[in-house]
Parts: sequence; C-alpha cells; structure tokens
Amino acid sequence: KQGVQVRAADFDGADLAKRAIVNENDLQAAVPGLVIRQNGGIHSFNYSIRGQSVDTYTNSPPSVLPYVNEVQISTLSASTFYDMGGIQVLKGPQGTLFGRNATGGAVLYSTAKAGDELAGYIQGRYGSYDAWNIQGAVNLPLGEVGALRVAGSVTGGGAFVKDFFTADEYGDLDQKSIRATLRSAPCGRSSGCV
Repeated sequence: KQGVQVRAADFDGADLAKRAIVNENDLQAAVPGLVIRQNGGIHSFNYSIRGQSVDTYTNSPPSVLPYVNEVQISTLSASTFYDMGGIQVLKGPQGTLFGRNATGGAVLYSTAKAGDELAGYIQGRYGSYDAWNIQGAVNLPLGEVGALRVAGSVTGGGAFVKDFFTADEYGDLDQKSIRATLRSAPCGRSSGCV
C-alpha cells in the first residue's frame, strides 16, 4: 500500500543529544534495519532499509531517499548532525508522500527552526588523536517580520596514521559548515495580508 508511514524511528533534538547520535554511524546503530554505507566515495552515502537499496553499478534510482527540511537530496555529505530539530526514518513504500522512487522508505532530517526569542548555544568535544569539534547556533528574532537562526560546525584533528618516511599524518578531519534558516512573515504576524 503506497504512502503508509511506518516509523522505524522518530528522534527529536533532545533524543539525538541524549542518545549521542552525532553522525550517520550513530544513526544506523540506533535504527533497526537501517544501513548507511559509503557509495562511490567517502563523502557520499547510500541508504538501505530492509535490504532495499540501489545497485552501485547501474543508473537505477535509490529506493530509500534522504530529505533535508522536506527537500530531497541526491547525495548526503558525511558530517556531524548539528543543530537538528529531529530525524525520522520511515520504512516501506512512501510513493504517495515522497514520489515513486521511495519504494524502500525515507530518511527525514529536520534542522532546528528559527524561534521568537534571542537564544543560542556553543558546545565542544575533544577526543582521541587530538580530534575536536565545535558547534553552535544563535537565534535572532526580527520582530513582526520573523526570525533568523544561524548555526555552524567546525571539526579538525584526528590524524591516526603517520608516514615515517615523510613524517606526514593522515586521517585529519577538516570540515566546516554553516547554515542559516529564515522564517518570515511578510505581512506581519498581527495583521493578515490583503
């Protein structure tokens, strides 16, 4: 039956933080039946639910589609999940809601929405091999017009292979990302448009 939503997982932002789901590996460990593997490169992922996937060596469309804020993306770069509003994993055919190619399911990423209060946060992590990550967000209310939210993440370090001939280190992460979300009410919230 097309369009029946069987939620395998539904995590809001607090659940993601509580379960320490910060990347694709953590997500697939938290959702039964979901496999996320690299496909054609280190920055491209292939989603598989219950074995339904895409054949790497054909031009067939994938059967499990990822969406960010309700917009389908063809490939998803490897990154940390920062300033997320939630993640849903839907199993089974989703053709009615997400198009004919979503026969295996869909993975829905939602970023945190811009709010009406001035707020923000910054947090950091430090790990093995001098790996580090700093991420944060700021929410700016724009009065009757709406609100703006700017979030970013910077990751570095983590080199774990050393070349003894050249003294070079390999495996360093160097990822930078910034995202802006604008919520607008052109006619103002208190008055309706004519």
